[in-house]
Amino acid sequence: MGKSSFINAAFGVTLARTDPFEACTKVVEYFVHAGASEICLIDTPGLAEDTEVRDRKYLALIKRDVDFRQLTSAIYVSRLNDTRMSGDEQRSLALLLEQIPTCFYGAMTLVLTFAASVAQNRVEIATTARQQQIQDFVRSRPPCFPGMQSWSFNRVLMVDNVVDNWATDCKPIKAFL
Repeated sequence: MGKSSFINAAFGVTLARTDPFEACTKVVEYFVHAGASEICLIDTPGLAEDTEVRDRKYLALIKRDVDFRQLTSAIYVSRLNDTRMSGDEQRSLALLLEQIPTCFYGAMTLVLTFAASVAQNRVEIATTARQQQIQDFVRSRPPCFPGMQSWSFNRVLMVDNVVDNWATDCKPIKAFL
């Protein structure tokens, strides 16, 4: 999905280990940027990379190593160049929704990676479709907590983790930090 690459792009320097062919994040890692304000991005092992057993193992690791009370928002990363949600992503997102603290439901950002892989004239259509697919899936799930009526992302960002300046009219990632 590009979580580690997103962290590197957001901070403008290579901090998180990446591999173009293999999932390589196996532990929870914290990356802090101290600028006008301090921001911490937490890289986690990816879901939907193997089996449900592995996803549950990674979720247990995340719950053990992340103090959710210290966080103010969460980022869900998905590929913009995927034309539909795979069964693996659906399974993993369902597990994630079961595990995520309810305080994040109003503070979730959707980051769509690999935006340069989508033809420039189709980026807006692809973004709308991808966001809708994910939100429709989440809304189709049973409520994760009592009183839950609706769920959506408070922000959607399109980024490319590899290609610099892929769209001249987009704000750089740092503008959002």
